Amino acid sequence: MENSETEDLRLKQGPPNTVNTKASIDYKVPEKSVVTLRLYDVKGTEVAVLVDKVQPAGEYSIVLNEGDLPPGDYYYKLSAGTSSKIMKLTVRK
Repeated sequence: MENSETEDLRLKQGPPNTVNTKASIDYKVPEKSVVTLRLYDVKGTEVAVLVDKVQPAGEYSIVLNEGDLPPGDYYYKLSAGTSSKIMKLTVRK
């Protein structure tokens, strides 16, 4: 499992579920803030907005349906307050 974290904002990706082609993306928000989680292709084009709302401090998990994406490399960016994290996601078919 990849993990990118600081003292404040945490972003994790669990292993993909190869049967359902879904991946769980877990993150932790240290304080109430506007949270965005966006998916980009390798060219930097936004592919999807996974989260865009105010969330209280806490741990969250979303499920990304990789079956909706063409094979390739993607990046997802979590932003909360003044912090952000970026991680890579590879979709295989």
